[in-house]
Amino acid sequence: MSATPATTHTFREWLATRADEPTPFGDLARDALRDPFWRDHSHQSLLRSMQRHYCPDLAAVRTCKEAADAFESDQQEREFDEWFGKWFGGPSPSSR
Repeated sequence: MSATPATTHTFREWLATRADEPTPFGDLARDALRDPFWRDHSHQSLLRSMQRHYCPDLAAVRTCKEAADAFESDQQEREFDEWFGKWFGGPSPSSR
């Protein structure tokens, strides 16, 4: 799984960590972080902004949804690692 800082708690923060990547997520991050209409931190509001103001192509919408899925997966893994460390005093098997 990708290494994300434990302090990223919102989709916007998570996406910002990918802004330098030469990937579709990096492209999305660079565009989204410049979007003056994306006012909160959720992927739902980013999708709304894209649809209302930019008429995105299907690939852009798909990338946003895939990024949201990856964010959720990273969040679940981070939460599990925190729980595991709290109860067992070490890194979880998934973080090795």
